[in-house]
Amino acid sequence: MFKKYFIIVVVSAVMGTLVYARTSLSPGERQDLIEEVESVILAVTSSAPVATSTTAITKKIEQPVPFTSQAPLAQWKDRQFQDGCEEASALMAVAWARGAKLGGPDSVTADILKMIAFETNSPSGYSPDVSANDTAEIIKNYFNYSNVSVRENVTSDDLISELHNGHVIITPVNGRLLNNPNFTAPGPLYHMLVIIGYNPATKEFITNDPGTRNGAKYRYPVSTFMAALRDYPSGHHEEIEENIKRIIVVSK
Repeated sequence: MFKKYFIIVVVSAVMGTLVYARTSLSPGERQDLIEEVESVILAVTSSAPVATSTTAITKKIEQPVPFTSQAPLAQWKDRQFQDGCEEASALMAVAWARGAKLGGPDSVTADILKMIAFETNSPSGYSPDVSANDTAEIIKNYFNYSNVSVRENVTSDDLISELHNGHVIITPVNGRLLNNPNFTAPGPLYHMLVIIGYNPATKEFITNDPGTRNGAKYRYPVSTFMAALRDYPSGHHEEIEENIKRIIVVSK
């Protein structure tokens, strides 16, 4: 697709050049220009990058992202940790991006509380649920890490392409649609996790899901995951007015 649009741009520029040549140059100058333009077109059409089709991906993709649950000391009854999936997801993704390891349960607990304190002191204040856009801003401002972007209206092919390009993905989801037996029933409506890989043989996303202590490299069928993928507003269980498939891409 990139190659197609790139060539269209080049051809448009060439057509403009030829119109100029027809009206402004002598016959000899026009011929020289035409030959030069032909060489440029040949170079572009032979070297423009081609996007990799996800159907061509046959090997498993998996990034070595360190794992933590959102309740490292099993503090599941504490509201801060019940709602700590966004903080835990950001911690995992940024640690991977920086080539760092996460500390032990006490250390990660302290890290999550520091993030919550940072959010509390920010102009917008602390929200138990943090949207994709706001989570990306926390990554930029708290961690001082800028290799992060937000995409919306994504498809499964978009996610697989990002993984194939060596990125990891933080995703907000409706946790109840994930059908994870490790969740306390019926599961979280407002949840966030990290996609760390993809297995084309089983058509599963490989995730670090902080919503369970068993969430390291937890696999979800692509169809199940895409049905659950949707952003939510920052706040406390605010009404979700739009079903937007929005993701946070974290790059090294």
